[in-house]
Amino acid sequence: MINKIIFFNYQSLTEKIIEDFFFLNFINNGFDIEYWDLTNIVFKNKITSIKNNQSVKIIKFDKIKDFEVQIKQLNINQTLFVSLVTYEYRVLSIFKILTKHSCKTSIFSRGAQPLISNRSNYYLFILSRLKSFVNLNKITALILNKYAVYLKKIRKVKSYDIVFCAGLEGLRVIGQGYEIDKANSEIHYINSIDYDKFQNDIEIKNDIPYKYCVFLDEYLPYHPDFELLNIKTIPPDRYYNSLNSFFEIIEKKYKIKVIIAAHPKALLYKNFNPFEGRSIIFNNTSKLVKFSEFVIAQNTTSISFAILNLKQVLIVSTKDIINNMPNYNSLIKNNSLVLGTNVIYIDLDDKISFDLPKIDESKYKNFKYNFLTTKESQFDNSFEIIRNAIINI
Repeated sequence: MINKIIFFNYQSLTEKIIEDFFFLNFINNGFDIEYWDLTNIVFKNKITSIKNNQSVKIIKFDKIKDFEVQIKQLNINQTLFVSLVTYEYRVLSIFKILTKHSCKTSIFSRGAQPLISNRSNYYLFILSRLKSFVNLNKITALILNKYAVYLKKIRKVKSYDIVFCAGLEGLRVIGQGYEIDKANSEIHYINSIDYDKFQNDIEIKNDIPYKYCVFLDEYLPYHPDFELLNIKTIPPDRYYNSLNSFFEIIEKKYKIKVIIAAHPKALLYKNFNPFEGRSIIFNNTSKLVKFSEFVIAQNTTSISFAILNLKQVLIVSTKDIINNMPNYNSLIKNNSLVLGTNVIYIDLDDKISFDLPKIDESKYKNFKYNFLTTKESQFDNSFEIIRNAIINI
């Protein structure tokens, strides 16, 4: 019987992780919870902080051998390892050790996003493939990922024992070789993080006394994940200036205010406001979207709140994103295709009317059941599904 659950990840523990992965629910149901921070194993010389939390034991590893030593000290039959990482070559050593010691493993396969349509982005697709042939790092990564899938296929890396999946397309979050896990793992369909919040907020009341639209902030110039993955971002001053000019037009056109739904990692916003004094609100995106007139977004997963609440969405980008982050811009374009609308490049054409798009309810419905929930799980409690599956391992 499982009495210890170890979450392993390559980032520091945050309040959002504690909330999103039901830490307190597990603790209240008698499980011993630990959080293993593997950042220094996967990404060398990256700085992570240790969050003090009396309920959760946090262990930070610098060497892979220490990870294995710690596993040897456990009662494996009573321990479940829950992965918060995507399977690929960089984490291969971790999964080989878990396989070596016959560890029971699971993953919360939530947060999938629509794949970029190669047909709709044909020239971008061809260009990216050509670039991959002349980029040594990409060639190396491609080969190593193929090797990681091969090891999973021949069971040198075991498939997950249990997968908790949100939406029909959620399994892709597993990472490389997810099709193998689909065939060999025990799949339990649950709801996405955003869908659970949407369900919990059905009865809430609006406490903002004026009409507003909400911008789903992504902390784009400063997001720590981009630094971790060595991805070039965009100049912050130009980015925020472009957004603020756009917001001013929107406010005048629709006679409303723009409220910023801050990204959870946007710590710099605690000390300065780059949105010219507009309200910045943390940890309340679901409620903000529910009572908004419409939504402004780029590539955030929080767009799911707009879909669930049947809100119109203005998908926006900038010339700096096009030039400096073309792959990210293609994700923004793909969001517009999924919703049946167009991308607005807010700093390229002064004649754009910024009219609100019509809602394509069939596309919203497809998104809901492919990425957020299923018809079987949409009325169920996600944690109850998870708890019952774990106690029956």
